[in-house]
Amino acid sequence: MKTSAPLSVPHGPPFAETSVAQHLCELPVFRSFQRAFEGSTGLFLALRRPGSFHFPLDGSRLVRPFFTLVAGLSPWCGRCLEFEDKLERETQEAARTVEFIGGIMETAVPILLEGELAGHLRTGQVCWSPPVKAGFAEIVRQWGRPADEATAAELREAYLEMPVVDPARYKAAVRLLGIFARQLSTLGSQLLVKASGQEAPAIRKVREHIEAHFAEEIHLEDAAHTANMSAYYFCKFFHRATGTTFTDYLARRRVEGVKEALRNPDTSVSEAAFAAGFQSLSQFNRVFLRKTGETPSHFRERAQSQADSTRRLADGRVQRRSDAKKCGSHR
Repeated sequence: MKTSAPLSVPHGPPFAETSVAQHLCELPVFRSFQRAFEGSTGLFLALRRPGSFHFPLDGSRLVRPFFTLVAGLSPWCGRCLEFEDKLERETQEAARTVEFIGGIMETAVPILLEGELAGHLRTGQVCWSPPVKAGFAEIVRQWGRPADEATAAELREAYLEMPVVDPARYKAAVRLLGIFARQLSTLGSQLLVKASGQEAPAIRKVREHIEAHFAEEIHLEDAAHTANMSAYYFCKFFHRATGTTFTDYLARRRVEGVKEALRNPDTSVSEAAFAAGFQSLSQFNRVFLRKTGETPSHFRERAQSQADSTRRLADGRVQRRSDAKKCGSHR
């Protein structure tokens, strides 16, 4: 993976995919969704970057006593981290819900950025049926009994108090996280396009050229000429400065242009694709799916559904204000 300076640093190249999760966590939209999700479902929500060796509950206000105890208990803590690593490896492309141990369910929802794993939305650590003493006995059988009997008794009581949720409601919450993960993928792509710090004037000129002409046919040689470099040297220079290739950067910008166009219900997918500079529909469909993780038609349906919901909410607020004014005028 590539490494570079984070967005919070005013100078330096854009951040690479490995740090996207950190920046997404800091976005107001993530914090707002996290509060709403946790408040409405009672489930915790965390965003983990790939390869993180921290428990997903770190920093959450919904830490369960059982996992607080496990985090400080060896070798149980090591078993938890082994499970975390296994779950991450098994959810590189699609969401998965698995049993942690003793009937405790865990879920990881991948956030994909251009086909690469940028992070996981994590939730769970609840049971689908009331925990029983036999479940704790199975944990002890697999992980070993703590040397301290007082600790063992405390763990057993904490396990028996694990929250229970209806499986259907839990699965609905996971589907909601899948929708939000796709939104975060879009935001991550936008951040990669916009993120830039101090950069060479030649790269800035190329970025400006792409922004002004991405809908036209742009060849590598055109960009190299704009930067006043040979094509060979320009490829190396652009990759080192931006963390991505020129071709990939241009494709990402065109996809963002298509997404904006598809928010207009009167614009067809083919019109949006050709207007953004794609030369064929087959090429466009492959690139769009790779960059966004969904088809153009599915994106359009989702975008229009969100727009309709926003419009209904706005109309409702206008109507309520109007009703309030009428009530005031009759007093």
